[in-house]
Amino acid sequence: ASDDEEALAEARALDLEQQAIERAAAGDLGMARMDDRDAVRRPVTLPRLVVTGPLAQERVVAVAAGFGHSLALTAKGHVFAAGYNDRGQLGLGHRMNSPHFQRLRGGLAGRRVVQIACGSQHNLARALPLHLEPLKSEPARATLLEHNLEAAPAATGVENDTVAADLFVWGNGALGQLGLGPRVTGRRVPAALDIVDKSALCPVGRLGVVDVAAGANHSVCVVQDGRVFTWGHGEYGQHGGAGAGGADLVDAFHFYEPRPLDLGVDLGVDLGAAKLHPGAGARGAKNGLLSGQATPSSADDTGVEESGPLQFVSVRCGACFSMALTRQGDVWSWGWNANGVLGRGRGHVSCAPERVLSLGPSADRATVGLACGSNHALALVKTSAAAKASRLRPLLLHALGRAQCPATGATAAAALPAVAAALSTTAAAVAAVAAGGGGGGRQQPEN
Repeated sequence: ASDDEEALAEARALDLEQQAIERAAAGDLGMARMDDRDAVRRPVTLPRLVVTGPLAQERVVAVAAGFGHSLALTAKGHVFAAGYNDRGQLGLGHRMNSPHFQRLRGGLAGRRVVQIACGSQHNLARALPLHLEPLKSEPARATLLEHNLEAAPAATGVENDTVAADLFVWGNGALGQLGLGPRVTGRRVPAALDIVDKSALCPVGRLGVVDVAAGANHSVCVVQDGRVFTWGHGEYGQHGGAGAGGADLVDAFHFYEPRPLDLGVDLGVDLGAAKLHPGAGARGAKNGLLSGQATPSSADDTGVEESGPLQFVSVRCGACFSMALTRQGDVWSWGWNANGVLGRGRGHVSCAPERVLSLGPSADRATVGLACGSNHALALVKTSAAAKASRLRPLLLHALGRAQCPATGATAAAALPAVAAALSTTAAAVAAVAAGGGGGGRQQPEN
């Protein structure tokens, strides 16, 4: 304990020393006593522990980074922000930069935030009323793997993973990334955004949100019924191509409000009773369904259901593309396919939503998490013990060889099954994936 106290005291001293240096620099620039209201632009070459200010008094459970600003979420559901604030992205009610983390208060009163996401200059947050208790997996819901797939067969289900929450947005909205309509160019404090399917004949009202993600200048969310909604900049196909009937080609502000992602298939289709032709795109999926025998919904030892209605549970964004994960472990991608980031192979130019076939679920594996960088993506795949053992077999054969034991005459290969089983259960497992240069990056597609 004494060592920890000494380390904390040393870190606090270094932090105070750094603040003194920044104040001196601010004075040299004619910005004396502005250290709490404006930021001095300088690189931070070594990680610094936040040991002063209100954030140091709370336990941080999640962080997010934009182009030049950062957000931190605490166990109490409070949001803190620091960095550039030229578009009001810090949510503090003004546009002055802040070199220190300050708590957001306006717009989130009476709310407990359970998830945060940063775009380049805008932010999204899911929040619950204070009287509602978040699940154990909330907040800091980074990947589906956090929900312990070993514990429940269908642990990726929406109803098991997260509570449908309200959505709040703030920051730059000049390209519609806040979803508040064409007349709103920004918000300096968090504002509530209602997700309503205006394309439905009989809208059912506001839909609860179960996951959010932000690209450079577009936003995506998953709602309680498993659908995906998108809004914001759409020049590079961030919404999967033209809207219904080419509405966005007629109305440039079509995606300045949340719109349901057009998959080309009904969410009610049972994936156990109908399978897509290999390579069939979402737009042709209505004609690409194969008839087959319906199979009961079940889960193998990967913990992901093999069949059932198409429902999304998680979404991630790169600079100008998005990827979403279904309850069954299918991955869908759409948007700008720079450097093959959509995972569809060479020569694919469509930005429409399609399944990433190489990540499709099978009897011994399923995708359980995604991460997107500016122009690359990662998938976290859960495999069964049998699949792990089969991958280890060639390696073990090479290592063990065919040598005989002098005492028993048994070959080393005879011990292979037991060794493989032991390694498959003790090998280190990847718990989460992350990618740099994601939604917070400003990089745009090359012309």
